[in-house]
Amino acid sequence: MDLKGSNNQAGYFSKQVLDLISPFYFTLDKDLHILTAGKGMLKFDQHMVGRSFQEVFRFRRPFSTKYEFDSIKQYTKQIFILEYVESDLILRGQMIHIENENELLFIGSPWVTKVDDLDKYGLLITDFALNDTTPDLLHVFQSQEVAMNEIKMLLQHLNERRQGLDQSQSLYKQLVEEAGDIILRTNKEGQISYINPVGVRILAMDESEIIGQHFTMLIQANQREVMRDLFVEQLSSSISTRYYEFPFEPLKDMQTPWFGFNINLLYKEKEVSGIQMVARDITERKQFEEELMKAKEIAEESERAKEKFLANMSHEIRTPMNAIYGLANILKGKALDPEDIESVNAINMSAKNLIRIVNDILDFSKLESGHVEFENRNFSLQQVLKGVVQTLSFEAEQKSLEFLTHVSADVPNNLVGDELRLRQVLLNLCSNAIKFTEHGQINIQVEIASKHAKTCVLDIRVKDTGIGIPAEKLGSIFNSFTQASGDTTRKFGGTGLGLTIAHELVTQQKGDIQVRSVVGSGSEFIVTLPFELQPIQSGQAASDSMDYSFKELIGYKILIAEDHPMNQLLAKKLFKKWNCEIEFAHNGIKALEKLRYQSFDLILMDLQMPEMDGYQTTSYIRERLEEPKRSIPIIAITAHALAGEKEKCLSLGMQDYISKPFDQEVLYRKILEQLSSSSVSER
Repeated sequence: MDLKGSNNQAGYFSKQVLDLISPFYFTLDKDLHILTAGKGMLKFDQHMVGRSFQEVFRFRRPFSTKYEFDSIKQYTKQIFILEYVESDLILRGQMIHIENENELLFIGSPWVTKVDDLDKYGLLITDFALNDTTPDLLHVFQSQEVAMNEIKMLLQHLNERRQGLDQSQSLYKQLVEEAGDIILRTNKEGQISYINPVGVRILAMDESEIIGQHFTMLIQANQREVMRDLFVEQLSSSISTRYYEFPFEPLKDMQTPWFGFNINLLYKEKEVSGIQMVARDITERKQFEEELMKAKEIAEESERAKEKFLANMSHEIRTPMNAIYGLANILKGKALDPEDIESVNAINMSAKNLIRIVNDILDFSKLESGHVEFENRNFSLQQVLKGVVQTLSFEAEQKSLEFLTHVSADVPNNLVGDELRLRQVLLNLCSNAIKFTEHGQINIQVEIASKHAKTCVLDIRVKDTGIGIPAEKLGSIFNSFTQASGDTTRKFGGTGLGLTIAHELVTQQKGDIQVRSVVGSGSEFIVTLPFELQPIQSGQAASDSMDYSFKELIGYKILIAEDHPMNQLLAKKLFKKWNCEIEFAHNGIKALEKLRYQSFDLILMDLQMPEMDGYQTTSYIRERLEEPKRSIPIIAITAHALAGEKEKCLSLGMQDYISKPFDQEVLYRKILEQLSSSSVSER
């Protein structure tokens, strides 16, 4: 709470008064230095005044509190639990903001629950304020652990403190009567028997007009019956304390304010005799909540607009890129003269760079929205490393860089985890290393950080001999759209998202990523990631690979639902190379017509098509066609690559999913997997 008032009121909080109310108090200035401390505090640290709060105490609760004045001030309505840095003594109490001094006041007491704790911390009963509630004090009195001379000292101390108690009672009365809230008491029927002067002023009525009225007079007329029912329910169920929020009866020409009502039952001879109510104006908070809700709706609408934009951008870029990338790969396999080979390689590399930029933006969007899901599957570490090297070897060779890998002998090869995400992290780090290295080498080193019966933690290091990172930039290198210098993007290209994505993928798998670098000598990224170990079965290491019985697609007929002419051209050339018969349908309606009169072994389904899209077509096939056409394998091929797309496809009954532009070998493998596992393979 905020303690407001004149300097005369603040005078009540002299050291003498505070020592009476709570010997275990202290005050903090704006910089969190201890200004004053009670005698109880000084008993444990007589030199604490003048020291930094963080040097003396640590927060145990509230957990999210920072060591900042404004942060602590936000939690003044909550219980604080502090622990001495130099001992395990716990203090429990509340922070109070003294507004006119701009200071924080902590009023609390040691949190002791056993008699032994008193001896442990050297505490005496006389160290406590009379209003302290230590659960075992009665036991202390009943036992012989307190010597008679201490009891005599207590009696003497009680006499000395009587005057201080009278002063505390006077202070309490003044706080009640001058508090900024309406405080009132009623009888069992809810009729007001007392209201504080502030309440009278707020209501702008004479006290005689208020006393005897039902307390629901404070509440807006159309809500009074609701409040009466809640009040009767609280009385009948003997719920001692309840909190309600209701619109207040408008005062004069003011707009309708909102008040929060704390209603506590009062007892007399174990029977409910009435209530005590504190009503606080919460209009500003309600207005803030309303504004916050509007801001939330705007933010959600903005997020939906962003996702729609990313989806459209992805589709419009990936669709032509699929044709460019695929046709360039087909040309690479043909006999070309050196000049044409150079042109095809340039097209291929440019396509890869553009795809990488699009993927970075989409991956960042998924991570930012928390839509990334991680899989636990068997995989080979050696195969992952081999794939990374193969993918980036051309880029390394173009710059005459040596690309090395070293795996320690004790590192297990057969692991359980997310192979795709590990590969993505390594590709991002290695691609980044190649980009910023002109001479020398890129080196991937893998070692065991720790190992247990069923799990292990790998230490994966990606080292380069590149330009390095300035020391002042190391702290922000994993931030979004951050690069080491302003001309980095112009000189080396990229989105500035690769390291951010790697960092998020690692940390969201409960791993860690660090960086060390010296300008001019290179950089080293250290990834620490946990994995499960594959169980050894029948004397052999477990394997997740399939032994395909199909080497080519001769004799199979595939329906390709695709409306883009360039992608149709790519498919013609690709499946001609694979010796497979295909037919095209440029929308879902045409695909269903072809299915009605022909038989196909598999369908490659584009999702975005005119008239009838891939989602609608798949639903129609799964729900309305007869067997065996109802169960024909369907692989989605789409330029949409946002979060949830794969899951949506699988939920509609598709067997697999691949995004454009696709790797031809990956598509070939997916087709073979579906044909080998479906009934069409048994012919």
